[in-house]
Amino acid sequence: MCSSDLELFIKYDEIVKLPSKERDIQITRLAIVAEIDAANLYESMATQARNKELKEILLDVAKEEKKHVGEFEFILENLDPNWDQLEDEGEKEAEEKIKEK
Repeated sequence: MCSSDLELFIKYDEIVKLPSKERDIQITRLAIVAEIDAANLYESMATQARNKELKEILLDVAKEEKKHVGEFEFILENLDPNWDQLEDEGEKEAEEKIKEK
């Protein structure tokens, strides 16, 4: 278990004590973090892999992890109505900052 895994385990241990709806929201958020961490790990390993087939498989698995992020984001948008609105606002702010450059 790496330190990131340990941190997620500790957070999960705290999350299960929350009320039902808040628990589901936090579990979903934690799942998104775990999927992003996994995708980053596989992509990092792919840059170090010497074997072509291994590299291809690692990159393919990283893509799958990113798809999982999308699945969990869909769930989060349904569990937390503010999430979608705030995410949209954040995207607009980022777009405006990029246009300013």
